[in-house]
Amino acid sequence: MAVLLEHESQIFLDLFHQDGLVVCARGLGIDRLLLRFLRLYCEPASLVLVLNTSPAEEEYFIDQLRSDGVVHLPRRVTNEITNNTRYEFYTQGGVIFATSRILVVDFLTDRIPANLITGILVYKAHRIIESCQEAFILRLYRQKNKQGFIKAFTDNAVAFNTGFCHVERVMRNLFVRKLYLWPRFHIAVNSFLEKHKPEVVEIHVSMTPAMRAIQTSVLDILNACLRELKRYNPALEVEDLSLENAIGKPFDKTIRHYLDPLWHQLGAKTKSLVQDLKILRTLLLYLTQYDCVTFLNLLESLKASEKAFGENSGWLFLDASTSMFVNARARVYRIADEKLNQKGKGSEKSDVKKENELKRELVLESNPKWEALREVLKEIENENKNSEDLGGPGERILNDGCSDPYALTRVLHEVEPRYVVLYDAELTFVRQLEIYKASRPGKPLRVYFLIYGGSTEEQRYLTALRKEKEAFEKLIREKASMVIPEEREGRDETNLDLVRDAKPASASTDTRKAGGQEQKSVQQTVIVDMREFRSELPSLIHRRGIDIEPVTLEVGDYILTPDICVERKSISDLIGSLNNGRLYTQCISMSRYYKRPILLIEFDPNKSFSLIPRGSLHQEISSNDVTSKLTLLTLHFPKLRILWCPSPHATAELFEELKQNHPQPDAETAMAVTADSEILPESDKYNPGPQDFLLKMPGINAKNCRALMNHVKSIAELVTLSKDELSKILGNAANATQLFDFIHLTYRDAISKGKSKR
Repeated sequence: MAVLLEHESQIFLDLFHQDGLVVCARGLGIDRLLLRFLRLYCEPASLVLVLNTSPAEEEYFIDQLRSDGVVHLPRRVTNEITNNTRYEFYTQGGVIFATSRILVVDFLTDRIPANLITGILVYKAHRIIESCQEAFILRLYRQKNKQGFIKAFTDNAVAFNTGFCHVERVMRNLFVRKLYLWPRFHIAVNSFLEKHKPEVVEIHVSMTPAMRAIQTSVLDILNACLRELKRYNPALEVEDLSLENAIGKPFDKTIRHYLDPLWHQLGAKTKSLVQDLKILRTLLLYLTQYDCVTFLNLLESLKASEKAFGENSGWLFLDASTSMFVNARARVYRIADEKLNQKGKGSEKSDVKKENELKRELVLESNPKWEALREVLKEIENENKNSEDLGGPGERILNDGCSDPYALTRVLHEVEPRYVVLYDAELTFVRQLEIYKASRPGKPLRVYFLIYGGSTEEQRYLTALRKEKEAFEKLIREKASMVIPEEREGRDETNLDLVRDAKPASASTDTRKAGGQEQKSVQQTVIVDMREFRSELPSLIHRRGIDIEPVTLEVGDYILTPDICVERKSISDLIGSLNNGRLYTQCISMSRYYKRPILLIEFDPNKSFSLIPRGSLHQEISSNDVTSKLTLLTLHFPKLRILWCPSPHATAELFEELKQNHPQPDAETAMAVTADSEILPESDKYNPGPQDFLLKMPGINAKNCRALMNHVKSIAELVTLSKDELSKILGNAANATQLFDFIHLTYRDAISKGKSKR
């Protein structure tokens, strides 16, 4: 195990002695800190759960611990471990990685010994919002275990800039009182890293005149698009729509954060502008990252797609766009004799055009960074020739860059390079190199830092630095004014966040007297399908004081009462299920086995909500129309009720109201109901096939179908009944006439009868 640095040791000791949330600067080794805690608890005497890690991150941590000689490595809880053996698996102790869905179910079903848990480590803690599964797990844990620790880690300080009192709300969901802030400018971090800083050679590469002209053109177009976006949407925050923010990586998330809730209400112009901004940011990236041919190909493809699909991207007709195309082509080729353009007349024009194409001369402007990289490699090679120590791992060259945040750390410790060339200005990589050098005192390290001077690449790097610095300054101010109650950690019953509802919602409000005695209150229960634990709704139902029984259901997602079955669909699920016919099959099963089948359509208030485009509602039923399919669904299933909920919070409240004064569902009965089950409700004592057949006949509807089945034993008997007998059974002469004519009249008789009526 690598030795912790001075500031890392201080963070470790602070967090070890008192639970809290650690917020570090990017690249300062939050993974090293978590690894040290994992190493501490990798023993059978402890039982520590790790939340919010991806499979790739878990592999990295396990590999690191294995290379350090740890005997009891962390284990993973997967679906391969059966429910019966899950309890024994937990009691073996050590560090355990598990998905949030599995942990929620295990806590609710007591498959995990909550009282034996030593503590929980939470990674990427900035994501812990009230409705997420991890917050649900922590609440269940604190309700059942008052002694164990909760320690949380994150290196994304900028994430706390969004929303009101974001950091305080996250700490509330984590049940921690202490906030540990460690920015790069922290005196302990800065003084230590300054003592061990690597030799840095900054190379400010100059862009070619054509590249500078293209960059200026793209920025002009970008600025014009931003002005248009503000004009069409005055409510948007002007500060967030600045040109400086528009060239940064998080801009796509920022703009969607504002526009997603009303995306379905936006006009085509606004949507087109959002797409244009994305394309323009891609052009800026291609300009510095790729060669001139690749950049020109992208430009030409954009123009070709605009012609092919008729998409009117306004920026393609600006003067700046013309300048961009001219300069992009000039980087690749030039025309040998431009006077040929004016010689041809009439039919000669096409020949002149072909001749011009033949006279193109390739220019192929090289990427300036490539030239700088070649010079750096030559310099390193010459130094190594004069050095006595040749060919060792210290002379191997590292430019490695990918989406894996641990790629650089892995390579650094495997290769132990003497030279590192940073081709891209990535803030995290710079910090990781600082930590790497500080962890190897006395060993030389030279870093070549390549960056285009006066470019958007440099501006992105500086903006990222500034935003992180401002985020930490804001956190420092919030910490100074933060009022945290003593009971925040939830180690006693005084924490109101652990109370499942302020009202006695967990008890039935039925106080009717039976036999002279008042009925006892009954704990409310909802049966939930296992797959539903990927959503936040079970957490919110539990928060309202309703118990949850997680089981595997074939029919429905939520069973509220013995009669009420709910199939929950998001908008995307609804459209997909309508298109592939799955929803029709689900409604058949629900209608067959439950008296009150419900289709719950739930949408996210932070995202757009629209079944069809604006102004596209038609009076005619169409097989391609979502609203038409929903109409047909309600016609086919008269018992089906459709409920629309604007958010999971509203759904949880609605479920509580639907359960009022109703008996509780039985889990075993719900699990026994399958699509081809022979177990039917007591009221459904008839075969479903003949029922469906009858309902297709004229004059038969959901109201009179059961009356007919009570009086008639079979279809054969039905055809022997007279019109008067049918009228008595159905209770309506018109319905009886429709059914009688359908059964007894031939096609010719029906046609002639219709003509005689006319």
